[in-house]
Amino acid sequence: MDYKISDLVVKGNDAKHLLDNPILKEAFDQVAEHLEERMLSIKSVDVRDCQDIVRTTQILTALERAIYSFIENGKFAQAELNAISKEKISVFSRG
Repeated sequence: MDYKISDLVVKGNDAKHLLDNPILKEAFDQVAEHLEERMLSIKSVDVRDCQDIVRTTQILTALERAIYSFIENGKFAQAELNAISKEKISVFSRG
């Protein structure tokens, strides 16, 4: 997807608000805890259950990484906007 720099900043801020939300944090923690409990309780010969737990854990991890990626992209975009703004100011002050 093509985003303007300002869109990346907004998306990054939104992602940060998501991760700062205590309800979302609790939800991630509960799901991770549930998966860990399931992993400890299954029989080692139950390959299908093991694979399901591993896949679900990978999806949860990928989701968290994607949200953190939005935050980092937003930070970089904000830094780029700040640099552009400083360039414009210095051009006008030389005037």
